[in-house]
Amino acid sequence: MNRLMLMVIAGSMAMVSGTSVAEQAKIERLNPDTMPKSPFKSQAVVVDNAGKFVHIAGETAVATNFHVQGDTLDGQLTDALQNFDYALAAAKSDRDHVVALNVFFVAKSGEEPKTITPRLQAYFKDHGYPAVTFIGTPALVAPGMLIEIEGTATVPN
Repeated sequence: MNRLMLMVIAGSMAMVSGTSVAEQAKIERLNPDTMPKSPFKSQAVVVDNAGKFVHIAGETAVATNFHVQGDTLDGQLTDALQNFDYALAAAKSDRDHVVALNVFFVAKSGEEPKTITPRLQAYFKDHGYPAVTFIGTPALVAPGMLIEIEGTATVPN
């Protein structure tokens, strides 16, 4: 039986090929030679035998008092990434286990990815790059909000 064909029956974990769903996920980050090489993302990420995933809601530069912090993309990106780290920690995960990101930003000049890309490159530098999608939009949910980052990560044992 293929290890990816896992069955969960009545809340118990089925055993497949001698391994349980709860074992450590194997994460393979792919950048095939047939595709352009990106300095800050993987083109595809394969997760094998993952027991748990965490889906992190769009994290922004909003503080606990619900006020948007900062008025520049770079400043808000710092706070959004910090909030993303807080969500990862709450789920008992970390940057090493992030497999996908969607980065929403207010597109004013078309130059915003030039600010975002090096910051993501530094953020994931020692952790392996996730699959990343940039989405420019005319506005986000709150006035003055410039960036929102959502993602998916595995949760290590």
